[in-house]
Amino acid sequence: MTSVQQVSQLISEISAAAAEQSTGIQLVNSSVSQLDAATDFNTDLVGRSAAAAANLEQQAQRLAEVVARYRRGLTPADVALPAGTEDPVRATARQALNKARAAGGPAAPALAP
Repeated sequence: MTSVQQVSQLISEISAAAAEQSTGIQLVNSSVSQLDAATDFNTDLVGRSAAAAANLEQQAQRLAEVVARYRRGLTPADVALPAGTEDPVRATARQALNKARAAGGPAAPALAP
């Protein structure tokens, strides 16, 4: 084999290796793009879940106040809980959030005391 043939063969092998690397890089790039899209989607879901949890907490508190007034004909100040006592609705919400956190669920905002 002549030196020209050897150089030609080496160039062909280098070209084939470069094509394989290019294909591999494209696959990695595609995978990273998919991971990025999934991360963005999950971030959006976590944000929406946190907002929904906060909204639900406010609605539950308001509902408890309204029900208490209609049941007893009292104002919210009349049905205030003793100091250091947690509202049953808030306690239930707090327990559900703690259970979700313990199960590895998405982070949720802390409930105000």
